[in-house]
Amino acid sequence: MRQNSIRASKSTYTTSRIYLLVLILCSCNAYSAEIFEFSFDNDLGTVPGTITGTIQLDFLNSSNDSGTGPASNISITSTPPGIPVSNEGNTVTNWQSQGLNSFTVLDGVITDYQFGASEGAVPTTIDNVMCLNNGAGFTVAGVYICTASENYFGDGFDYAYNADGIAAVQFQRLGSNTVSVPINGTWIIVFVIGFIGLFMLSRKQQIKITMK
Repeated sequence: MRQNSIRASKSTYTTSRIYLLVLILCSCNAYSAEIFEFSFDNDLGTVPGTITGTIQLDFLNSSNDSGTGPASNISITSTPPGIPVSNEGNTVTNWQSQGLNSFTVLDGVITDYQFGASEGAVPTTIDNVMCLNNGAGFTVAGVYICTASENYFGDGFDYAYNADGIAAVQFQRLGSNTVSVPINGTWIIVFVIGFIGLFMLSRKQQIKITMK
């Protein structure tokens, strides 16, 4: 009787650990994305120097190095002295106002792009703006116009800027980055309920064996 109880207890413990491990492993979904570094120099702006940053493209991976899609993350890594510090952080894709966002890659090389973003829900001349544009002009939040072939970073007074499109931007592929994305909350709830149900069933079976 006691031996059966111990076996049931061990079985319950082992099963619970396995189920919990499955829950943890299934709670996130990993994928590979490609990271590029970019830089452009001031030519027509008020602040001399170089803007540098990184671009994350989730539609690329180690087995697919061509395609067109949005950047999931664009971050500024350095700016010349005189460019205002952003009030909304260095991750430009998190700024309040987002315009176009499209990048084309062929055999691991960025061949075309259009991206624009601005601080503020209604951008003003004191908000930082970023334009990476190799095409026709477009607006950001219906206010700021990224003109044709404009590469721009800064506010309305202090900014680095050139109008040469892709010819004035240097891109370097840095490699892959593994990104973990949490699984849908509904599935987490399902796993938790299932775990509780399995545990209760195992406890019930343990009690029955102990009583025999």
